[in-house]
Amino acid sequence: SSDVCSSDLDDPLGWFDFLANTMGLMARSTLVRAISAMLPIDADKLSVAVDEGSLIDDGLGGGHALGQEIAAAEFLSGGLYAWVWRHDEEHRRCSALGPLPDLTNRAEWFRYWNIRGTGALSRGEVLRAVLRTLEVCSLDRERVAELRRRVDRLWDGAMTERQRRDSHSSSQALTCMEFSEAGGLGDS
Repeated sequence: SSDVCSSDLDDPLGWFDFLANTMGLMARSTLVRAISAMLPIDADKLSVAVDEGSLIDDGLGGGHALGQEIAAAEFLSGGLYAWVWRHDEEHRRCSALGPLPDLTNRAEWFRYWNIRGTGALSRGEVLRAVLRTLEVCSLDRERVAELRRRVDRLWDGAMTERQRRDSHSSSQALTCMEFSEAGGLGDS
């Protein structure tokens, strides 16, 4: 239905009630399909993550799998709603940026991902940009971890090189010039 869209996440209880049965419960499969319809998320990967419990907080730092039917309270308080909300916000933010620039145009790519407009990218912004550019889903934990390690290694190298050139610099952000220079992070 056109009544269910990303903006309905602003009213999570209304969104949940719309999809729930008369007893106030939603089938896990309905929840997974609804989330994957609203967000650019692979339904099968989302289903596996929900089954593994990796998106649901058990209050002890671990997760637990959802049952076959979910009550609104479990959806709202167990961490799944927070996960969906964060991903919806990220999707809206990135969608508002327009189409991705070609990675070969380093300066344009840098400006595109400099969302805060500071003229410098943080390590986290570089990771976000790499994940979005390569279309890596956060549910693909192994690929995310691999790219995080690679970005961390490249980032540490860039910061070491900066310190070597300018021992007075304490910034933990990368400028467009540093990113774009030959041998810089943009070459990686």
